[in-house]
Amino acid sequence: MALRLDDADAMIRVCDEAGVKLFVVKQNRFNVPIVKAREALNEGRFGKLVLGTVRVRWCRDQAYYDQAAWRWTWALDGGVISNQASHHVDMLEWFMGDVESVHARCITALTDIEAEDTVVATLKFRNGALGIIEATTATRPRDVEGSLSILGAGGMVEVGGFAMNEIRHWMFADTRDIDREVRERFSVRLMFMASAIRLTMITSWSASTAAMRRLSTAWRGERASSSSRRSTNRLRQEPRSICGSSPNSAG
Repeated sequence: MALRLDDADAMIRVCDEAGVKLFVVKQNRFNVPIVKAREALNEGRFGKLVLGTVRVRWCRDQAYYDQAAWRWTWALDGGVISNQASHHVDMLEWFMGDVESVHARCITALTDIEAEDTVVATLKFRNGALGIIEATTATRPRDVEGSLSILGAGGMVEVGGFAMNEIRHWMFADTRDIDREVRERFSVRLMFMASAIRLTMITSWSASTAAMRRLSTAWRGERASSSSRRSTNRLRQEPRSICGSSPNSAG
């Protein structure tokens, strides 16, 4: 929606004054494996939630960032969390619930850019479960995964692939006939469920700004400290791209 809370609040205020609707799109919620995992969550099959993890291991080298001046900046790009991993963070909260606290660390590992290319964070959810965010564009030589894991007392699901679109693990204590079908049918690269292309893909601004508020506090302190170190420890790569092409390389 926006890279800064002030900008998000301004967008909301202007739309309220103009009497128009403001929406954001969360399309990954309608990837087929995610839909099936969400159905299992709604049916209570996970039981008590224990741990949720998202991993974004993508390749974006110096040549990628040099293609456009906005890509490496705090003002217009925001780094790996805001640009590449925003939908994965949304997925973690959608499954695990509201966040109580966040601790994060970030670095700029393999590129000469203003923003970070690698972030790790631990989360404590209000329901007592824990969470992990691992996001990097420093994977070499190509994209590896964009995945989600949900572990509970009653079972676990891992959705992997490039963009949370393949079921890797589907295991529950209360086995059902549908489990085998889910594993066989959705352990392939099915990006979206056609019947889900409807208005419910669009969610309100309130959910997006709530997530921004929870995470921005953790990023703010770590970004300040990492920026001061970065000026004395930058690695400039050759402009030739070494990252393999991907169907979602614009992100």
